Amino acid sequence: MRAREIMFDPEWLRLLANRSHRAAAHRLKSFTEERLRQLPEEERSLALRARRLQRFLTHPYRCVEPFNGIPGRYVSIEDTLSGVEEIIAGGLDRVDEKRLQFIGGLSELQAS
Repeated sequence: MRAREIMFDPEWLRLLANRSHRAAAHRLKSFTEERLRQLPEEERSLALRARRLQRFLTHPYRCVEPFNGIPGRYVSIEDTLSGVEEIIAGGLDRVDEKRLQFIGGLSELQAS
């Protein structure tokens, strides 16, 4: 929740409310990068860990396989929780957040 507060942009919400979706998408991208540069180190790492956690929790579910073309698979709760703990502890701070998206567990990340 703290990361959400840090990265909140009221202008982005205004653009969405006015149905300016392209402008809102552009604003979100530019604001995020600009805002991250302005944050103190502690808050920046908190926001980046929250983004990594959000990407990690996009497990490849079987029910969305027809839509995204990524084969779905089962991920145990133990694997999920150990990955969450690793991200929160900062063990993956040097890993690009995009590599965490649509993986099953951290073992898949280490295998690639």
